[in-house]
Amino acid sequence: MTFPRLAVLTLATVITFAAAPAGAQAPVGAALSAANLSRLRALTMGAGVADPFPANLAQLFGLGAEAIPAKQLMSNWRGGEIYLVFLDSPRTEVVMTVKDATRIAIYLTDATRELRAAAVVDASGTRRVTVEQAAAAFSETLKRWNELAIAQATAAP
Repeated sequence: MTFPRLAVLTLATVITFAAAPAGAQAPVGAALSAANLSRLRALTMGAGVADPFPANLAQLFGLGAEAIPAKQLMSNWRGGEIYLVFLDSPRTEVVMTVKDATRIAIYLTDATRELRAAAVVDASGTRRVTVEQAAAAFSETLKRWNELAIAQATAAP
């Protein structure tokens, strides 16, 4: 099985977070807040790995036919990896991917944190899936990134 370049990158920036203490900015398990998305954007743009969002995925999501400059952040989660990709200005899209042993789920959102589009890469290839099919897994991904943002905020000096 081959995966798009975005999903198999060896990243120099791997973030490991501890659990957030009680009283953190938002409850663990909550969906990603606007403030925490902004915090993750700042972290990614400052320390994330620069790598273009692949042209084939940009085209699949209706973002054009060319690769898009982007920065990404990666964390380990549930035995797999999750990536957060911020497309460079003036674009405002955010791509979240979840990679496990058998597939990669790719979610397109923006500052609203609403799922705009989704795709899956597996042994059958790369294909779009409906927002309805991807909604539950996307919600879990938002919760995980919120937990990571809380942990980052509480670990900051």
